[in-house]
Amino acid sequence: MLEISKPFKSMKDFCNIYEREMKDLLAMMKLILLVDVLTHLENKEKNDDEKKEIEASICCIKQCNNGTNFSIPCFSRRKSAKSRK
Repeated sequence: MLEISKPFKSMKDFCNIYEREMKDLLAMMKLILLVDVLTHLENKEKNDDEKKEIEASICCIKQCNNGTNFSIPCFSRRKSAKSRK
């Protein structure tokens, strides 16, 4: 989380921390969305390929450091996924 108790030495420090926090927030929002989509697909009993692709995307989001930082997953396009078959 953003530490407000310490004064920022420069505007650059503030911007770096702000950028990191926004990336973390975006990654968490993507995780929530992916879990929601996976649940929707399970309820509709879609095909296994779509489920596997979403599960793989969820696995790409890994918690690191103190639990606040997440890696942002790379999403494959449907065309490239179909061309691999």
